[in-house]
Amino acid sequence: MTIAIGQSCYRGVIIGADTLAMRPDGSTTEEIKTTSFVGKSGIFALANASDNLYATQTMVNSLVQALTSANLTSVGLLQTKVTRTMTDWCAGFGNNPPSSEIILGSRLNNDEPRLYRCEPPNTFLEVSTGYVAAGTGSYVTDPLHAMLFGATHQGTSVQASLRRLAYLIYRAKKCDANCGGKTTCIVIGVDSPEPIMVNMLNMEEQENRSQELDFLLHIAATFALESTQDTLKTNSAGLGEMLENLAGIRAVVFHDVQGQEINI
Repeated sequence: MTIAIGQSCYRGVIIGADTLAMRPDGSTTEEIKTTSFVGKSGIFALANASDNLYATQTMVNSLVQALTSANLTSVGLLQTKVTRTMTDWCAGFGNNPPSSEIILGSRLNNDEPRLYRCEPPNTFLEVSTGYVAAGTGSYVTDPLHAMLFGATHQGTSVQASLRRLAYLIYRAKKCDANCGGKTTCIVIGVDSPEPIMVNMLNMEEQENRSQELDFLLHIAATFALESTQDTLKTNSAGLGEMLENLAGIRAVVFHDVQGQEINI
């Protein structure tokens, strides 16, 4: 399937997904699985994870049309519009609709950015933990996220949050053959007039650097479990020096597609 992630950050939310997709004949291709738009009632971003990309894209197109024109003055009305659209889509498949998941980010007018997990026909759940993932890659990212980051999102800057997301997607691509290709990301800020598209080259660079974090975590675990009283101080100093020398994992600055540094 894929890896799609929604993540909260300070003053916003981020939606990201890989681009690897499987055709009905079993061959693979690259397809954009994220979309964003400005609607009558706010701004929106979606990422989809499905075992039938093209069928799910039809549902995404219907959601875009519905949310662009709808007058949504509350989260309740947003839920009603989304679930009705998903239910109508499911009806076209009888008793066997494709397995599909949608991660939705929104900021309704006069509201804050929010994340939702949606699944046809009528699942619509607001994400309160600051993180949600969908697709087969979530079996990789969910335990990693719980172990490394937990629920620490609300105060994390958008730049640091994009580094976190890049690491999780890198690991999904590394460990799950169903995940791969490029990564597309969208940021919705509390004051953003429209969704912010993250430069794909910045995401690629950060993912390439993410293996350095793997190495640091490996060494930290080894030192923690195997240090003796005699080697503890030396190993502690070595770990600190390694952290300084691996500053490259924090060196990437994320920009939008116009080349502006992303700050929300």
